[in-house]
Amino acid sequence: MSSSLSVGHRKLHQLIEDEGFESVTPCRRCVSLNKTCIRSDRSLRCNNCVRGGGKIKCEMPESTFSDAEWRRLIKFQNSLESEEEELLAKVLRLRKQRRLLQKRAGDFIARKYEEISELEELERREAEERERLEKERAVV
Repeated sequence: MSSSLSVGHRKLHQLIEDEGFESVTPCRRCVSLNKTCIRSDRSLRCNNCVRGGGKIKCEMPESTFSDAEWRRLIKFQNSLESEEEELLAKVLRLRKQRRLLQKRAGDFIARKYEEISELEELERREAEERERLEKERAVV
């Protein structure tokens, strides 16, 4: 019978570990053992008290906030952290796009400058050609 009890304790311990949350106000046993106190809605005892066996009582100190309130707070905090990470990723993406656009704009300006230089050179040659032709006509 005690082996089935220990199997049940192990299952409950694992369930609390998997589905539980870190209690902001740890039980007295976790404080004395300097352990993280993980609680679950499915058990009145924390993971370490369940692991310790059936006779151990899980005594919680008086708290000004309920565990549900702390869970909501932690969930909201995690949600804010996720949103912050998404926004930071977006900022990095936008900065990369801006650098790419600036490079393209620089390339575009350089290309236009080359075209303008080529046109000016062509106009200069045409003007020289016109002057040469006018001089030839004046000589004839």
